[in-house]
Amino acid sequence: MTERLFAKEEIIALFHSLGKLAHERGEILEIGVVGGAAISLLFAYRKATEDIDAFALNLDQNTLIHELCSLIAQEFDLPEKWLNDASKIYLTTFEKGPLLVESDGIRVFAPALEQLLAMKLSAWRNEVDQEDARRVLESLPNDKEEVWTRVKSFLLPGRGLKAEYAFEDLWSLVHNH
Repeated sequence: MTERLFAKEEIIALFHSLGKLAHERGEILEIGVVGGAAISLLFAYRKATEDIDAFALNLDQNTLIHELCSLIAQEFDLPEKWLNDASKIYLTTFEKGPLLVESDGIRVFAPALEQLLAMKLSAWRNEVDQEDARRVLESLPNDKEEVWTRVKSFLLPGRGLKAEYAFEDLWSLVHNH
């Protein structure tokens, strides 16, 4: 299978389609989006992402979202799991951040920027994660202790040391260039 990339405009269109189907059923979905999809929607530099990491903020809507996503997959010839909710295992909570997409039947939120940064620092797999983390950090206040305290509050147990080292490197890169 060839690699499938989702551009920002396509992500927005897919969320609008999802919202339209929900609206037709009298529902308003609240979805949290993380990872590359959140970065693509937040920052102009990120043109595309390999997957759309998103999930229901209201657990009662899980089944409905999966059902509607299947309909959209058929309609637009997408992989069945075009909306991937596996990332929620990396969250103990979701603090709503910026509203990214809103239309009839749907409201899509990024996490708080510090939470998004915590996720990127915890992953820290490659240049893409590092660039994403840099962009998020640049949009946060210049108070290192305040930012780290907020970021640390979102880290999963066992991820703190890696994230702290990554944060120190990234802070130096952003603030001492």
